[in-house]
Amino acid sequence: MAAAEEGFDLIYGRLKVLVEKLEQGSLTLEESLRTFEEGVALARRGHAILDAAEKRVELLVRGPEGETVVPFRGN
Repeated sequence: MAAAEEGFDLIYGRLKVLVEKLEQGSLTLEESLRTFEEGVALARRGHAILDAAEKRVELLVRGPEGETVVPFRGN
């Protein structure tokens, strides 16, 4: 597993935990705000990882003249 994938998986897992905590409704307002802030920061990092992966895929499927090439086709 690549470092970005591992990082994304960790971020996703942490986000799930944070959402569960928020949904329980047992946090104080201040705890809820801190948890929400952490979630927003994690979501932004995860989004950046996904954007970078998308750009890598786009480069991999680009032909010599910049056209999109389908690397394989199912029969």
